[in-house]
Amino acid sequence: MDTTPIDYAPYVVKSLTDPAGAIADLTSVLEDLLQAIAAATTAEKVKADGTKEVSPLEALYSKDEAGAKAAATYLRSKVFDAITDYCADNAQNTYHMMNAVKIVSGYLKGEVDYFNFKATPKAPKTGERTALKRKFNLGRDMVAYIAGIAANGGYDWKSDENLADKGGKPVSKLGGLRGIRSDDSQAAGRYAKVYHLEFTIDGEEIEEWNISDIVRYLWTGPERIGKSAKDLAEILDKSAKGWNRDDFKGATFKVNGHTVKVVRSDATLERA
Repeated sequence: MDTTPIDYAPYVVKSLTDPAGAIADLTSVLEDLLQAIAAATTAEKVKADGTKEVSPLEALYSKDEAGAKAAATYLRSKVFDAITDYCADNAQNTYHMMNAVKIVSGYLKGEVDYFNFKATPKAPKTGERTALKRKFNLGRDMVAYIAGIAANGGYDWKSDENLADKGGKPVSKLGGLRGIRSDDSQAAGRYAKVYHLEFTIDGEEIEEWNISDIVRYLWTGPERIGKSAKDLAEILDKSAKGWNRDDFKGATFKVNGHTVKVVRSDATLERA
């Protein structure tokens, strides 16, 4: 798989006299990249023996009777007594506690999902697939850049089959890839651009990150529940102005006592 950056100079030059041709040529390159990404992803997901996947935690602990007993004992002696004391035969307290327990369930499910994710063996060549996705997203941005210049010069971009209208501006007809560091395929909307960023937290560069990884750095306990790209985007809106723009130069800021540095992943494409 060719992960070297695309040389955009020929497309830019061609766009000066033939914008439709330049956009079509670059779109063709992007479509080839999508096929390469799909093939790589499919190959990585195929299990040679065809056996059913079992969560790592289930495989490790489902027969751990001593551990299950210890957890039940702790629940009864430390947690259940506190809950019953709070309820104290009070109908109102009991009703609200029943609903509040969902917080605990949500937290535990999120933790188990995370540990399963981290314990699952990662397929090889993820770095190559990551680089291909970065390469695609940068190429898609370049289509919009070329189309924007052509539009300013009078090009009728709305009739171009390789372009779409986004808020009155031309963009590639191809959706942006969300999965720069995950197995997610495509995501529309502003939150997808969170995946265009490289995160360094407290001096540690977070490689091949998933949303759940960043969440665990920035939030603790039940505060982690339900956190998503939307929550990260809201932080970035406040502390890293212009983070979703192509010309974003990076920013450093504090979140919950952590020092966070973000830059566009496109700027580090050569390291992929």
